[in-house]
Amino acid sequence: MENRLLLENEISVKYCTSGTKEYPQNDSISVVKLPFELFISVHSGAVTYISSGKMTRVTEGETVLVPLDSEYSLNIDEGSRLSYVAGAFNIYTNLRMLYLFDLPLKISGDDGKEICRLSLDIAKLSISNEFTTMRLENAVKVKNAMTTIFSIALDHSVFSNQRWELMSSYEKISPVLRYIDDHLHEQILQEQLSSMMKMSPDSFYRLFKKLTGYAPKEYIISERIKAAREMLVFSPMSIGEISELAGYDNQLYFSTLFRKKYLMAPTEYRKAVARII
Repeated sequence: MENRLLLENEISVKYCTSGTKEYPQNDSISVVKLPFELFISVHSGAVTYISSGKMTRVTEGETVLVPLDSEYSLNIDEGSRLSYVAGAFNIYTNLRMLYLFDLPLKISGDDGKEICRLSLDIAKLSISNEFTTMRLENAVKVKNAMTTIFSIALDHSVFSNQRWELMSSYEKISPVLRYIDDHLHEQILQEQLSSMMKMSPDSFYRLFKKLTGYAPKEYIISERIKAAREMLVFSPMSIGEISELAGYDNQLYFSTLFRKKYLMAPTEYRKAVARII
């Protein structure tokens, strides 16, 4: 029973970014895979959301939910006003909660309008950068609003039985995943990780690959590149600085790894994401 209670304590709601945009003319935007879940709300006008060959019309008072790592495009009508909120909803450190569900393409009705309202609230609350008591109060309000949006999305979703095994797998090795996440920029040895699980290096290697689909070294590289991707989106740091923070002194090698995973150079990725946020 004690282990079951850990589930609630392992869930985190992270605010990434938010804002509003107006489009005086028709516009088309193609966006690369994003490192967060993105809620795009329509306050006036309309948007056509295109993903996996499917077209979804989103009108005033409706919200489209863009899952993590989705490739999509938007056709935005002239005179449209949009707001967006990006967040990460995790369980066991870095397993995305919404990945465990079959999600709606869009949220309409009263729930869609509520997300529209909350999106505007979050955008307004997150403007202040001055470190004051008000900023701390706003941070709490933003976290609460993000949690509400997340809850509304789950109300419109269906848990995927096919992904239950994935959550169970992450639960078994969550201490190791948390350690990797906390020490990404450092050298991490397989022997360190296996000792945490009180297993031999060979037995740990087999278990880790069975549960995650990655060898430990491959998983660490993947997580480092994911962390670098977030820094490209949210920070003004140079590629060299991001490379070092991700644990790579050789910027060229880092760029090669990034291109292999996301099919474009880090600078190209940063420019592509800037079109929507």
